[in-house]
Amino acid sequence: MDIKRHILPLWAFVLLPLLAVAQKRNDVLFHTACVELEQMDRYWQAKQKMPPFTLRVDPVSGEEWIDFADGNGKRIKGKTGDAELVKVVYASGLPVFPLADTVRVIDVSGKLKVSPVLVNGHYFVVEKQDMRKQQRNNTSDMYVSLPVTSGKYVYLSFTFTNKDLFYCQFDLVNRKPVLHQSRVVPNGAAQDRGKHLE
Repeated sequence: MDIKRHILPLWAFVLLPLLAVAQKRNDVLFHTACVELEQMDRYWQAKQKMPPFTLRVDPVSGEEWIDFADGNGKRIKGKTGDAELVKVVYASGLPVFPLADTVRVIDVSGKLKVSPVLVNGHYFVVEKQDMRKQQRNNTSDMYVSLPVTSGKYVYLSFTFTNKDLFYCQFDLVNRKPVLHQSRVVPNGAAQDRGKHLE
């Protein structure tokens, strides 16, 4: 009886700092992913405003350029490349684009505790999945899973009702997550999904 009284404070002393570190890391992962998603949305919207174009690639030099319908062309790689234009040209649409003022993300695990994020007027909030309610067939529903560690990377992935996938891959630098890359995997591209992203 006396031992329990001493062990419980010891467990609290050990576990509470670990939980605080995990909470902070999850907040950083979620905030970074929301910033990345908002930026992708801006690139995608810019792409919708571009005149019709065809992407051309020189098979010898590998240089890429855009052929616009009016006959004008612009190189997008090499010395005259434009990094922002490259991102616009390759922008992928997701079911949540264009982003609404409030972006509700459904936590399928029920265990992801993260603070809401405000990015350029878009408010990202995580809500627990209510199993009592029948799942809606809205293609814009966005779901998040708990972060997964695979090898030297940590992944935070988002899925949609139409099975599209968006994920962020993080390096751990001095135990702090640093964004390595983000990627959109369209529905049906199962070969591009690692086990850690399922």
